[in-house]
Amino acid sequence: RRPRAGARAARARMAASRLVCAAVLVVLVVSGTAAPQAAKSVSLPLGQFQELYREAYLQKSQRELELEKDAYISKVKADYDFESLKVEKQRVSEAAAKQAVRQRVLAENWILLNHTAAGAYRVGDDPEEKSMALFNFTLDLHIFDDTWTAIPIIDAQTILASDWEVARQAPSGLEERVRLGPEMLFKVVPREGGEDAAFHTLLTNHSGSYTLRFQAYVRVPKSRSLHTLSLSLVHPLSATALRLERGAAAPAATVRELSVDPSAFYEVTERGGDVDIDIRLPSTKA
Repeated sequence: RRPRAGARAARARMAASRLVCAAVLVVLVVSGTAAPQAAKSVSLPLGQFQELYREAYLQKSQRELELEKDAYISKVKADYDFESLKVEKQRVSEAAAKQAVRQRVLAENWILLNHTAAGAYRVGDDPEEKSMALFNFTLDLHIFDDTWTAIPIIDAQTILASDWEVARQAPSGLEERVRLGPEMLFKVVPREGGEDAAFHTLLTNHSGSYTLRFQAYVRVPKSRSLHTLSLSLVHPLSATALRLERGAAAPAATVRELSVDPSAFYEVTERGGDVDIDIRLPSTKA
């Protein structure tokens, strides 16, 4: 009987262990299925939930506002480009019409407004090769359009005594010094028609009113008491002046006879041994 009781006890222990394993398995299965449900649901205080909802709503509204802003800017830019193109097209059309009307009267893109020269010559015993007068030339001109324009200034054989000086008339009425560069320069350009002569020429693509100044030497041939002075110019002079200065070894300068070609009005004034000659010329090349 004792062996039977031991067998029964062993069977009871095995059954109990099976029940324990089954219980553990059930607990593990329940725990595995319940874990995802716990991750999906989070308990928050009402105030914190409302704050998170408000932030999410603001971020969404801000993104929508940025998209609307970008779309509006693109539309405005497209409209502006279209209007700018229309305005530019109209401006070009009006400029072309004005240019066509102007070219009926003026073939060039520029016009000479004034051209003057003032010189001085020292009367003395200098040899022939040093007998020269020094002249200051001034040209006032206007350029109509911002297109490349070539303006002949003076014969290239002229001996220049200074650099070119260019000033632009500002809206205030004052002169503004213009620096020479790639869009405002001087160049020796051959005369049209294949001739050997050439001119010092102003090249620019900037419109406006300009004043050009430069100095040049002019040879004065002498034959006893006769002095001859000739200006080889591209444009006619409106007025010129010449001062005859007494040299160190020369007596007071006097003018016994004066001849001007072409015919012009002139005045001769003697001042302290020097002679000033003011000449008004017709609008022809001299």
